[in-house]
Amino acid sequence: MLLVTRRLALRRFHESDASTLAAYRSDPDVARYQSWDIPITVESATAFVRAAEQADPREPGWFQYAVELRATAYQGHGYAAQALRRVLRSARLLDRLGFRREGHRVANTWIKGEWTDDLLFGLLAKDWRPGAG
Repeated sequence: MLLVTRRLALRRFHESDASTLAAYRSDPDVARYQSWDIPITVESATAFVRAAEQADPREPGWFQYAVELRATAYQGHGYAAQALRRVLRSARLLDRLGFRREGHRVANTWIKGEWTDDLLFGLLAKDWRPGAG
């Protein structure tokens, strides 16, 4: 599965991403709203990447994209907003495919000293319509 915008690609992780992932996840500003503790070792990032490589976005459970920048600048230039807009297009796709928005859990998850929201979608196997959308 690959999602592409003008400046970036959301793609599966590759083992070569491990050192970059470790550095990124070890940044205190990045980790602030996340469940992991810093620093992240290259070894733990490698284990994460190997598991992510095997994940199937069509199966129940967690799936995470790697963000591949197609430009040289990083923070403060709208990359996260652009990535989120692309993912939200996928959320609209979930609506078209018959997924239900089953919940918006306001201030539901306690992460690093503050409450964060969760948005939940669901689809029963019996309700799946191949070719919908």
